Amino acid sequence: MGTRQGKYYLTFERLPIDKERVAIFTLKTTKKKTWYVRILKRKGKGYFQKSLKTENKDTAIELARALYLSMWRAEEKGVEFHNVTFTATFHEFLKHGNLSKHRHTRVKGVFYRYFQPFFKEMAVGEMDEKTWNDYLRFRVDFWRKAEEDGKLRDQQIEGIPVYNYKLVPRETTLKSERQILRQFLYYCLRNRYIERVPYFSSNLSGIVGVVYNDTRIRSKALTPNRERDIERELRRYCITDGQKDRNALKRFARARLYYFVQICKHALIRPSTEAVSLKWLDISTQESRKHPGHTLALINIRSAKTGKPRVAVMPYGQVHYITSYHEYCKEFGFGKPGDFVFPKWDSDEPVEPHIISRLLRDKLFKWGLHRDEEGKVISMYSLVRHTGITRRIERSNWDVGRTATAAGTSIKQISTYYYEAFAKQNPDRWAITFKGGIPKIEEKKLKSTRDAAAKYEEWMDGFDENEE
Repeated sequence: MGTRQGKYYLTFERLPIDKERVAIFTLKTTKKKTWYVRILKRKGKGYFQKSLKTENKDTAIELARALYLSMWRAEEKGVEFHNVTFTATFHEFLKHGNLSKHRHTRVKGVFYRYFQPFFKEMAVGEMDEKTWNDYLRFRVDFWRKAEEDGKLRDQQIEGIPVYNYKLVPRETTLKSERQILRQFLYYCLRNRYIERVPYFSSNLSGIVGVVYNDTRIRSKALTPNRERDIERELRRYCITDGQKDRNALKRFARARLYYFVQICKHALIRPSTEAVSLKWLDISTQESRKHPGHTLALINIRSAKTGKPRVAVMPYGQVHYITSYHEYCKEFGFGKPGDFVFPKWDSDEPVEPHIISRLLRDKLFKWGLHRDEEGKVISMYSLVRHTGITRRIERSNWDVGRTATAAGTSIKQISTYYYEAFAKQNPDRWAITFKGGIPKIEEKKLKSTRDAAAKYEEWMDGFDENEE
């Protein structure tokens, strides 16, 4: 191993792994005798140089050797080593990582919103457990700082609305971002950009400075008033005004949005893969056996969330949504048995659920109907799924078992999240506290209670809530 000194070097040594390309050195100009590495790039295209952040020579040699091997492997792949940084490599991952369309959209959004501002040009090989912990601390403060710095206000002024963010992120959200990072790092490992994938702890509770919400929040059904307001605006935008649009593609997209909402809501179909996987051959109509003259529709859901196909039923009064939408589809060249019910306009493939959800979200924001009475953002899922199930419980007098079967979920789920709807459906069930199920109250007390209740309702009806 040769040693030399120069004008700037205190110590300069070439490494046996490749004496022509790799050397470590210390500088005369620094107080701390930290070791640096210098590696000649292939074909003499300059040097890669960086601090090894150690004063131990043996450690420096090992680090320098590892960097040289990483550079050699990158060069074998045709990638310049200085580009094996987080941002550049993540762009490559988005392009060549074989992500599904839905996954690609999610990963891309997380990258531009959170990953890129934090990791920037960090070398992929330098990511470790500390990096993950630092990212978490950055992430949990992201939206609070955005509000304090006025970034959200500036985006609103520029016409770039930001939806559905949480000042305190949920635990499941942070863990999903951990999974994205690990998926990316395994891609780097397969391409030999790194030697190993670091372990990022999933136990977030033990990380100092990381505050998150570990309560699972499920959207509630909309109130009848909010549902009615959205229905009115949706019909106007999609049907009344929408079908006057001279652009045929926009007319189709508007009609598709309207009927997607109506068919999913009334047939209790999840507005996700369950819906977009449907083909017209999966839908059949038949006359009611119990009520002659009435028509219902059977919908065979092949891609159910549970993994087992199920059959959804479109009630008598809503079958017209299916037949009307089919007529629209025929006008645009769709509607054959093998066609998807909710297709892309330019191919034989189904539309991605997030495309329809985003259109609804943007319109609700424009109409000022994007939040419910409690201030929570209204999503496609809350409008279609939760509201649809709740209305079915309230209006049909179904029991929990029938509701669970129709919705393609478990009795436990229905019992846990829709108990309020069952209480409103049949309040007498909870009001009876007498043996045998028959109330026994004296007539005098019954009359006084009825009179007092009538007086209460009369007063409440006449009360102006704006008066103090």
